[in-house]
Amino acid sequence: MGGIEVGSKSLSVAVFDDQAAIRDVIKRILELSGHTVWESERADVSRSHLKPFDLAIIDLEMPGNSNDLAQYFKEKGVPVIRCSSYEACDIPEEARGVCHLRKPFRLEELNAAVKAAAGKR
Repeated sequence: MGGIEVGSKSLSVAVFDDQAAIRDVIKRILELSGHTVWESERADVSRSHLKPFDLAIIDLEMPGNSNDLAQYFKEKGVPVIRCSSYEACDIPEEARGVCHLRKPFRLEELNAAVKAAAGKR
């Protein structure tokens, strides 16, 4: 399993997904690249627990309101990658992030999404 290279910059990434296996894979890939990962299985975490992040990866289909969470990060200027089993064109514009990953996604797709989102900072 290869890591994701985003220049020489280490990112602080928040990963929100209710599927532990998916969170674990994303976390391991990002950590292999030297990034710091904070994770949650719910979208309705207290905002007071959220520190500043460089990037957020949010599952559209998880418990809690993932749209509110994505909006919170967007208002803070944090790029958001949205994940779901839907095609991007089937997701309302306001629910989309900087990038959309359709599950199941490949390492190359995650790599491209992280690079694109990191470039939006």
